[in-house]
Amino acid sequence: KAILSTAGKQKRNDLDKDESLLLVQTIISNTSPRLVSNDVPLFNAIIKDVFPQVVHSKSIPEKLLNKLDEAFVSLKVQPLSSHTSKCIEFYETTLVRHGLMLVGGAMGGKTISWKALQMALTKQAEEGEGLPVHTEILNPKAITISELYGSFNPITSEWSDGVLSKSIRECSFSEQTSLKWIIVDGPVDSLWIESMNSLLDDNKVLCLANNERIQLGPHVKMVFEVDNLDEASPATVSRCGMIYYDPSALPWNALVASWTQKFSDDEKYKEIMDFISKQLDKYIPKMIQFLLVDGKTAM
Repeated sequence: KAILSTAGKQKRNDLDKDESLLLVQTIISNTSPRLVSNDVPLFNAIIKDVFPQVVHSKSIPEKLLNKLDEAFVSLKVQPLSSHTSKCIEFYETTLVRHGLMLVGGAMGGKTISWKALQMALTKQAEEGEGLPVHTEILNPKAITISELYGSFNPITSEWSDGVLSKSIRECSFSEQTSLKWIIVDGPVDSLWIESMNSLLDDNKVLCLANNERIQLGPHVKMVFEVDNLDEASPATVSRCGMIYYDPSALPWNALVASWTQKFSDDEKYKEIMDFISKQLDKYIPKMIQFLLVDGKTAM
C-alpha cells in the first residue's frame, strides 16, 4: 500500500515521467532502508531481474550532503558513507511517512543519524532553504502508561495530562514555522504502542481516555528509536516507515578516530594519541582475525 500510494503521489506530481522508472524508484526508496547490509546486493539483483530495461540512478541533494558532513564534524564522529546514506534514507522517509522506526542494535548510528540530519536541515533553514527541526525526546519505559498518555485521578476524577500526549498536542497546535520530531527512545512493546495505532495510520489521531482526540499536525513526525521489533505487532510495524541500522557496518577504526578526535584540540595528548592509534592499528586487526576466523569458541 505504501509503495502504491507513494508512486501515485509522484505520478500526479510529474505526469510525463516514465511509470516503470517511477515504480522502481518508489520500491527502492521504500524497501532498501529496512534491509540489512548483506541483503542489499540481493535486493538490487532482484530489481534488475524484474525490471531489466529500467536504469535507476538515485539523485542526492548535494547541499544536504555537505551540511551532513559538517554536522558529523560538529558531533565529532566520522562522516562514513554508510551513515550518510542512512541519513538520506531517513530524510526521504520523513517526506512520505509521519511515523518512523529506527531499528538496530547499539553502535548502529541511530541517534547520530537523526542528530546529524536535524543539524543539517536547521543549517539549511538558516540559509533560507526549508524549515528548521525541533526535537523532543522521551523514554516510554521510564514512566508508567498513565504518566505517558494521561489518567483520571480516582478520587477527584480530575484529568492529568501525560508526557507524550502533552508533547503531541503542543507540537501539533504550534505554528508551522519549524518541523517537530518527537523522538521516542526506548523499547517498543504492546503495552503502550498499541494505543498509537490510530495516530500512526492515515487518520493521524491520538485517542485518549478522556475522549480527547488530538490531530497530529502535518509538520510533526513520530520517530521511534528501538533495538528490535520482537514485541511490536504487525499492525504497528505496517504503519511506520522502517530504517534499519546494522551495527556490523560500523568499522572499528571509525570508533578509534572519533575517540582520538576528542583529544585533538589539546596538544599535550597528541603524542599519546599517536602512540595509542599505532598500537591499535597493529594489534586490533590480528585480534579480530583470531576471534572471527582462527579461534574456536569453547561452547
